[in-house]
Amino acid sequence: MAQTIILSLRETEVAQLMALGHTSRQIAQFLFVSNNTVRTHLQHIRQKTNCHNKTTAIAALRQAGIIK
Repeated sequence: MAQTIILSLRETEVAQLMALGHTSRQIAQFLFVSNNTVRTHLQHIRQKTNCHNKTTAIAALRQAGIIK
């Protein structure tokens, strides 16, 4: 059975921007948060997707239909 991935709205925004190729710093500036906040969101995304890096996390989110 496939694992259900549930992200917060902000985690989904961060993941979508990361998938578009933006850096953590660019995402922080765009969302008006600190770079550390973006890194925390990315850490939560990796935990929720059970992935060890952001590339595989983004791939898992695309496969699950959470991001495009």
